[in-house]
Amino acid sequence: MISYNDIKDILNSLKTEGIEARVRDVAYLVMCDSFVDKALAAKVAYQEDEKPSNKVLSMLAEKLKPFGIGAITTISKDENREALLKEISEMKQIADDAKASGDSDTFIKASKVVLDARVKLNDKFNIEEEEGQKRIIVVPQKHDIICKWTSRECSAMPSKEACMKYYNLIDAEK
Repeated sequence: MISYNDIKDILNSLKTEGIEARVRDVAYLVMCDSFVDKALAAKVAYQEDEKPSNKVLSMLAEKLKPFGIGAITTISKDENREALLKEISEMKQIADDAKASGDSDTFIKASKVVLDARVKLNDKFNIEEEEGQKRIIVVPQKHDIICKWTSRECSAMPSKEACMKYYNLIDAEK
């Protein structure tokens, strides 16, 4: 948590660097962490006033990072994939070293971690589907409509007379 005195100290240190920041800017960065919609955070923090430049906000965000405000902790899909691949290669090396030294317990644990990481990699990133060919089976539709006279599935709408003749029906109107 950050106190008001901490905010005042940060704003004063930015003022000595020649950057004019306000408490509203801190509130905006706090709300950006909480809200999904950044435009809503700007509207709440600044109302009718104009938002400061990105330079001011980025400098302020740097000063607020020790307090956990404005810290961007998102990891891209590619970064996550690369980290899993790196973990797999490290664990393979550990398993190979354990196998060479005869430490079966470490070898089993490392092999299990490698297997789990491979399963996670396949589940999350569809490695096998990228490498292999995707097969798509197209199943044609059997019937197009439901007949309004017989309430059965039909491929094409038959006439009333054709339905009556085929199913030996009697017209109730006659």
